Parts: sequence; structure tokens; C-alpha cells
Amino acid sequence: MYRSPSIKFFAITGKYTALAFYVAFAMFPLYWLMKISLTLDKLIFTEGTAMWPSELTFENFKSVILFTDFMAYFKNSVFVSLGTALVTTLIAAEALY
Repeated sequence: MYRSPSIKFFAITGKYTALAFYVAFAMFPLYWLMKISLTLDKLIFTEGTAMWPSELTFENFKSVILFTDFMAYFKNSVFVSLGTALVTTLIAAEALY
């Protein structure tokens, strides 16, 4: 089917515009997670829903890594996820034959 160049241009533009909106919608929770993690505790409730905090800090990361058992929890998570992947792969390999 023959399409004129202007219709083809608008079809491609529309497709990529829709894709850009979808990616922005899908990535927004990750952006918000980073924004909140880099915001000072006192600014979380005072600045409201500003798109970027007025002051940045890595203190939240420091306190999680230094003052909690985060590394033990992370090690447990890696162990469980790798074990699950291994078992799933073995079961899927058996299903192949």
C-alpha cells in the first residue's frame, strides 16, 4: 500500500511520541525514588512535590550502608535470586528434552 510522505512522517512521529510518553511513564517511579533518596529529611515534607530538591545529600545512603545490616540483606537477596535462576534453568533444561 502506498502512503504519501506526509502521512508516513506523521505515522512515524506519532509512534515515537507514544513510545516517549510510555518510557517517561514507566521510568517516573525510578526518578521519584532517586529524588526522594537524595533529598534531606527535613525537605521531604516542606518542599512538597517539587520536581528536584533544593539541596542534595548522600547521607541517606551512608546511614543505610553503615548503620544497618544492608550488606547481609543484599548478600541474602543475591543468594536467593541466583539459586532461583539456577533451579529455573535446570527445570527448563529438563523440559527441553
